[in-house]
Amino acid sequence: METAEITPEIKTDWACNVAIVGRSGTGKTSSLEQLPDDKTLILNVENKRLPFKTKFKHEYRIKDYRKLIGDNNEGMLVSGIKSDKFDYIVIDSFTTWAEMVLDFAKKYETGYDIYNKYNDEVSRLMNVIKFQESKIIFVLGIPENVEGMDGLIEKRLKVAGKQWEGSIEKEFPIVFYTSTRKDEEKMNYFFETQTDGVTSAKSPRGMFDSELIPNDLNQVANTIKGYYK
Repeated sequence: METAEITPEIKTDWACNVAIVGRSGTGKTSSLEQLPDDKTLILNVENKRLPFKTKFKHEYRIKDYRKLIGDNNEGMLVSGIKSDKFDYIVIDSFTTWAEMVLDFAKKYETGYDIYNKYNDEVSRLMNVIKFQESKIIFVLGIPENVEGMDGLIEKRLKVAGKQWEGSIEKEFPIVFYTSTRKDEEKMNYFFETQTDGVTSAKSPRGMFDSELIPNDLNQVANTIKGYYK
């Protein structure tokens, strides 16, 4: 299967891909709230209401996994990358999209072809994201426990099969893990910017001045732009 070749209309110095990994209810989707409405494309694969009152006029629900990148790499993600309307694209979530792919493969393929189809589609999505040069793309997903080469259990972005297990993160220069802290009044939500030895969290040296930052993707986007400019 051919991989996507993306030629954006406008290249930017600050184009970047960010994975946001965390359990349900730990602040992944709520981190979108402050992103600018006029510059943000939200591809809602979860097909559920966003967990805040703010409405985004460029929010689209993806009910068929093929609508994201398309059979000929002309899906909504590719269109969003090529459009000069958007600075930011959100995929919420990779986990649900990948489950859609696997369900489709199990319905129409048999034996090894099930995971061959699955791995091909994941590869196509990663190539579309990896080679884009114009946006900040936020990809949300849930974690799973994976046994590392040293036998220790590590947290990684959840994916089916073995080909991509524990290796999705290499496609992203920035990987955040959600973290929560409860004080006397309320629960507070953060992103981990560097690994604690268990997660695959990472970010470029000097981009963030703390291992824990507020879960505000607008602040994150501004920091990324400032760092690369």
